[in-house]
Amino acid sequence: MDTNNRQWWLFEFIILTIQTGRFLFYVILSFMGESVLRSYCPYDTTAAPLFHYFNHQNNGTPLNLTDCRLTSIILTFFFFFILHSQYIIFLTDHNFIAWRLLFDVSNRNYDQYRVSIINGQNMNISKMIIKTLFYRNKFNKTISNSSSKMMHNVLKKMIRKNEKNFLDKLIIQLMLYIDLYKFEKLRLKVFSYAGLKQRIELAITMFTLHCIDVFMMILVISTTFNLGCLKYFNFIHIHMMNLWPFAIIDCINHLYCGYIFIRNCTLYFNFSLISLIYYVLQMNSLNRKLNQVFGNHRNLMNSQLNYLRQLIWQQFQRQHQHMTHCLMYSGLDIWNNAYFIAIISNIPFNILCIYNLIFRYNSLNNRFMYLGFLIFQTFIIFTIVLVATLLNFSFHQFKQQLPIIQLCNIP
Repeated sequence: MDTNNRQWWLFEFIILTIQTGRFLFYVILSFMGESVLRSYCPYDTTAAPLFHYFNHQNNGTPLNLTDCRLTSIILTFFFFFILHSQYIIFLTDHNFIAWRLLFDVSNRNYDQYRVSIINGQNMNISKMIIKTLFYRNKFNKTISNSSSKMMHNVLKKMIRKNEKNFLDKLIIQLMLYIDLYKFEKLRLKVFSYAGLKQRIELAITMFTLHCIDVFMMILVISTTFNLGCLKYFNFIHIHMMNLWPFAIIDCINHLYCGYIFIRNCTLYFNFSLISLIYYVLQMNSLNRKLNQVFGNHRNLMNSQLNYLRQLIWQQFQRQHQHMTHCLMYSGLDIWNNAYFIAIISNIPFNILCIYNLIFRYNSLNNRFMYLGFLIFQTFIIFTIVLVATLLNFSFHQFKQQLPIIQLCNIP
């Protein structure tokens, strides 16, 4: 992340602090009694629609103070989560291992892949994915300016010789367009032992995440943001037209805070997924090596095989311990607190949205607004929990090989 934007990040942090303080003020106000709340709502273009002030006034019914208090408390927690995510992502020390390993497997790896593309090759990943998906056996017969024509010829034969799944064919096709020796020399700094295949899969992941981010942004803006603005300005037009300048400022403020929330959640999602992809790919590769050398029970006393087993086991221990160290300390530095705050802050808000969606009458616009927000929220939280589950499985699946390792007397 560009440190030149630090002043703008601080400005966003101040905006979020003001918004959090504002909803905390609503909490205090809701506990001061109905008369105080009724006297305040006509002058606040956010509190009036939030507490349904004009609906109760027109119907001659008292304000539901319990509902007002719960809504204020939940929104305060929600803005505290956005404030905390802003601090974690943009204002913490980026020299922590959590940020260095994320930069290593995402930006640095993708930049090195782009640098390794052979000069003169007009490579478009989107077109290549479509080509690999629909034209299974139609690949370029010649690749010019290659540093190793023999290597590229071998890759092309691999495509045609055996039936492969879509991902394998895409990886081989991407290899045809890069200087493999140059890409291999450009090692990562934190994970210097990452293999070529894993690194190309990480590059594909970066491109895929970009597409998902664009889709999710369009989905949320087209549902929650647009419908929320229409509902808000319709309310202002009917009840508070005399305060329209303050309503515009409030709307811009809420929209920008919503954008910050979506951006930060998207970054959380990207960070979780790119870490998961790397750890799972590397652990699967290590476990395949263990299965290959320890899977033969008939040659337990073969000296050459035992020497190979010892080398593979030592390599496994070094890499497993290093990845465990990175995972544990990145969690202690950043992610444990971030995930805890995210779950504690967002679950009550999701319950509030579901309650309004199921037990209250809502127009079609309101339902789309609630559904768009819930889909986005659920997708992010589900992904984070899934990441933790898969990481736990990947780091412990080697235990199936422990009995044979003990039989072989591997130190």
